[in-house]
Amino acid sequence: MPRTKAESGSCAARTVTLRRATANGEACELALKRESRQRERERAREQSTKMVVEVEKQTRRATSPRLRLKRVLSPYVRRGAWGV
Repeated sequence: MPRTKAESGSCAARTVTLRRATANGEACELALKRESRQRERERAREQSTKMVVEVEKQTRRATSPRLRLKRVLSPYVRRGAWGV
C-alpha cells in the first residue's frame, strides 16, 4: 500500500505539522525560514572547505593539516594574534 505524503515525512507534511503545532502561521513561517537559512549556511561552509581542498589538489601546495588550517583561517585571524 503506497504511503501518503504525511507518512513519508515530506517537506509539505513537515510544514503542515509545524503549522498545527504553532498557534499562528507566522511563527511557523519564521521557524521554517530560520531552518532553511541554517541549512544554507552549513552548505556554504562545506563548499568553502571543499574549494580550499580542490585548490590544494590543483596547485599541489603543501597539504599538511596545520598548513591547511592556517590557510583556511588566515582571512579571519589578525596577523600575530596566534603564532601563525
